Amino acid sequence: MGVILLMPQINIFGIKINYNDKHDLLGIAENYLFDIYNINNIKHGDYVVDLGAGIGDFSMLASQRAEKVFAIEPNPRDYNSLLQNIKMNNINNIIPINMAVSDKIEVVKLKFKNDFFEAKAAPLKEILNEYKMDFTKLKFMKMDIEGYERKVIPDNIDIIKSLNYLAMEIHDNYFTELNLLMKKYGFKFCRITRNIYIKNSIKRFIQSPISSLKIYKLIKNAGEYPGMKKILNGIEISKSNNLVVGTFKKY
Repeated sequence: MGVILLMPQINIFGIKINYNDKHDLLGIAENYLFDIYNINNIKHGDYVVDLGAGIGDFSMLASQRAEKVFAIEPNPRDYNSLLQNIKMNNINNIIPINMAVSDKIEVVKLKFKNDFFEAKAAPLKEILNEYKMDFTKLKFMKMDIEGYERKVIPDNIDIIKSLNYLAMEIHDNYFTELNLLMKKYGFKFCRITRNIYIKNSIKRFIQSPISSLKIYKLIKNAGEYPGMKKILNGIEISKSNNLVVGTFKKY
């Protein structure tokens, strides 16, 4: 009989989340406290693609508004947590996809959170067609793929240019080049600022102080508090040239 490993779990805002790594707690804070991807831009009836879904923390929030969420995650450990989180919360409109995005069908070697793994990869359009995507309903995409956006966006511009919103993290000084590309297709970028996400976290605290404090306490106890402090000071996601976070909006 195999050993069953119990993963840490947090129950916040009515959602149970199993997570693998203390790094996941910052992602949970970014989504559930700071709302860095502006969840209100998702309209009822929209299809959403969560590219780099991780453990599914954003996907589960998006599923409360969207008709369908296509959660694409190549890391097998995070994908397993994603499946557990979907099942544990009885969510039936998230479609989990254990793949990476590439310009061709292949197997790629990746590293994330000290995990080295191989993943099946294919062009984004081929992946979504496999799951019967209705592209006329695809209005919102969240992208957090640790620098691979430099390749994925140009390779999939036919899909990207049809969105209303692309909410994302932009790594490795790619913002200037990407902003010029997106402007060609009628997008304007709105960067998240310290004032915006602090305001969001205050609003969340008023709505649910117990859940908010639970997140802060877990982060502090996990030793991720210095990272949280950097975020609160506006360094990571509102001042850095290396990491730019915000939303491209079609105008």
